[in-house]
Amino acid sequence: MKAILNKKNLKTFFYILIIDIILIGCWILYFHPEGSEAIFLLFILPTVFLINLVIASILYFIKRYYTPFFIANAFLTSSILYLFWMLYIDIYGRIIWEDWELYIDGIEYSISYPSLKNGTSEYNILYSPEKGMSNGVEGGMVVMQNDTLYFTSTDGAKYFIYKNYLYGFKNNEKIKVKKRY
Repeated sequence: MKAILNKKNLKTFFYILIIDIILIGCWILYFHPEGSEAIFLLFILPTVFLINLVIASILYFIKRYYTPFFIANAFLTSSILYLFWMLYIDIYGRIIWEDWELYIDGIEYSISYPSLKNGTSEYNILYSPEKGMSNGVEGGMVVMQNDTLYFTSTDGAKYFIYKNYLYGFKNNEKIKVKKRY
């Protein structure tokens, strides 16, 4: 046990780990993965795992000292890649999307739209009658003026959010809303 956890081995493993984190981080930032591309993880994770095992098998014949590091690295790199991928999707989604939630008669509604950098955007309203299930209600255009968000649905209905209250939605005068992100 002492031979495994000596200073030289830990230093070597730490350097390999730092290189992995830098490479994976750069790769994620370069490709900008989206939530809709999560299916690629089914192909990318085993590929990264196998690449590390191939490197370990090559190093077995060249320099055996590094072989156990790359075998352990095969598991660690796949985990880091998955973590970075999911964190990027979550953080990027919070940056580019605005999301409000409200409750009417115990049903959760969610109003989502891309950030309003150019002043106008499209929005969607989903409702969730049960946990994990959501249905689209409507969509339309959203405009930010001063500190008020104005929504105009495709059927012509109009309502707005002002100071964390939604006015005019579903024949309700005033509904408390909470900004998720």
